[in-house]
Amino acid sequence: MMDLGIKGRTAIINGASAGMGKQAALALAQAGVHICISARGEARLMAAGDEIARLTGVSVTPVVADHSTNAGRAAILAACPAQSR
Repeated sequence: MMDLGIKGRTAIINGASAGMGKQAALALAQAGVHICISARGEARLMAAGDEIARLTGVSVTPVVADHSTNAGRAAILAACPAQSR
């Protein structure tokens, strides 16, 4: 994999329990980025987080939240405060 120069950073990925969101989270994790992932469905989100952490060894913070709501966005940003600046 190409070195993108982002190893050690942290990224927030919403809708990361399946599909393109999960693949984006996995690609970032493979590049060494610690990830904060969110989705509305807890079981699938936790499974995705466990899988990504197991495959890549990076820190994964799952947040069950709906990013289309003010409360959901607040929960995501609270879980990853360094990213909300």
